[in-house]
Amino acid sequence: MAKSLTGRGVGSTCGSVGNIRTDHMLQIHGERESRQAKRTKDLGRGGRESLRLLQLIGGAAFLFSVGCASTNPAPQSTACLSSSTVALGTAGEPSPERSPAAVLTCERLFEAHGPRVVVPNRSTVGSRANIMRIANYNVLNLAIQVGKFERDSRGQMRPVADPNATGPHLKSDWALAEIRRQVNDESPDVLVLQEVESRAALEIFSNNLLTKYEIIQVPGNDTRGIDVAVLVKDGLAFEVRAQSHRAHRHEYMGEPSLLYSRDLLTLTFHEYGRQEPLFVLAATHNKSQRSTDLDPDSNMKRGAQVEGALRLLEQSHQPRARIYMGDLNADVRSAPEFQPLKQAGYREGMEILGVPEAERVTHHFFRGASSPPKSSQLDAIFFSPVWSEARALRRSRVVPHRDRLGNLLKAPKTKEERKRQASDHNMYWVEVNLEALRQYLDESTTPSPQTQPPPPRPSGP
Repeated sequence: MAKSLTGRGVGSTCGSVGNIRTDHMLQIHGERESRQAKRTKDLGRGGRESLRLLQLIGGAAFLFSVGCASTNPAPQSTACLSSSTVALGTAGEPSPERSPAAVLTCERLFEAHGPRVVVPNRSTVGSRANIMRIANYNVLNLAIQVGKFERDSRGQMRPVADPNATGPHLKSDWALAEIRRQVNDESPDVLVLQEVESRAALEIFSNNLLTKYEIIQVPGNDTRGIDVAVLVKDGLAFEVRAQSHRAHRHEYMGEPSLLYSRDLLTLTFHEYGRQEPLFVLAATHNKSQRSTDLDPDSNMKRGAQVEGALRLLEQSHQPRARIYMGDLNADVRSAPEFQPLKQAGYREGMEILGVPEAERVTHHFFRGASSPPKSSQLDAIFFSPVWSEARALRRSRVVPHRDRLGNLLKAPKTKEERKRQASDHNMYWVEVNLEALRQYLDESTTPSPQTQPPPPRPSGP
């Protein structure tokens, strides 16, 4: 039986997977290959073959053991195991070893494209959610790292002190309190977050919310350590199955490259009494607009990321109700990289609801201290055609910021005004009517009754 990734409560598994970045980040930096080459340089042919065999055996065992839950879980949390980490239970003690039978019968969590996570449905059998609020929020480095990076003389990224921070490695208390206030006030059912810098920080943040949330976070590809995470309201009447696609690759400027700058998490929402998932949601944080010599503003990279997500969502096994959302790092109102998505019939939530284009702003960028703002909609929630056909969108909101004294802030006109916000992005949510969606899907898939031929007329006089 698959378990939650939160690491909280009875029988939870994978409590530390959000903190396990070692193997994955070593792969990104290429350090694993260099250490491997150094380790095997002086081995003879027989030694190299023996080492390779051990690696294959160990890799297979790792794939089947990481994150799997025992069929008879212990009352304490069971964290993920790997060769480079020690699993800890909720009390901070090493978790008991699981029997080989448990490893063989549990669900394999790690697949070729990344970890898989399941948040179980803890609601009453037969209960259904009818109205759901789906939100996105780039929280600007929550919360262990500093707020800004720049390149040094050697071209390496180095931290620069965040003016909002109270210390060299902390986001300020007022900024955290403001983000927490927004989440409490808006109370989203599903909250997609970008720039989450550690699972520990996210757990501390979520533990102080008025509503309890289940955490889905997988270490991604960003070398700064900023990840995509999802908070799912505890008790939501769905089983949520999340799949990472961080390991997907493509050819970029003539070289093999990881496709997603951080990750693309696909979440399918399953409910009681329904054979197929009701809808699928793809959450991401696309490549920034930093330029390279061959890819100005990284348009090609973002375009490939959008097309990759679209291919995943349009697979035949996916439900008809599909959502693509996140900090997409280009203005979704006009940027050309979103054309394939729009040509496939996807429309942004505020566009569906008729919000004027000038009001669809979630980010303000200032190139210099005295430069005017570039106001864009970088954060978006795209819906497949069936949502519009079902008239399933109810309303939306771009949430304004408040300063440290609680005063409502207008859109910033200067860079200094922007620094008074807890994040450079706004939280943005769309509320959907799931009952309208269900009704439309059920009606459109119910076969129409066949016209029967009239019965033959009786023969005789």
